[in-house]
Amino acid sequence: TPDIEADELKRLERAVAKLPRIQRDIFLAKCRDHQTYAEIAACTRLTPSGVQKQLARALFNIRRQMDGEPPALVAALVLMPKSGKIPARL
Repeated sequence: TPDIEADELKRLERAVAKLPRIQRDIFLAKCRDHQTYAEIAACTRLTPSGVQKQLARALFNIRRQMDGEPPALVAALVLMPKSGKIPARL
């Protein structure tokens, strides 16, 4: 239902806002902006594998902040094709 989706989006926004800056930046670059690991690595001065590790930590922290529940919205963001629409508020 729309109320559940809106609540989950708010929870996700709060969880993302609480991430350490590098994790938040990488999460948004990958999930919202659909940048590749190489593109993110170039901006962050990390290796592509370092970017992957930080993204994994971000996802772990988001899941932990959302009571261990794997939010469907996070899965949708990670798996969404490049042409998909993601709320700009994230």
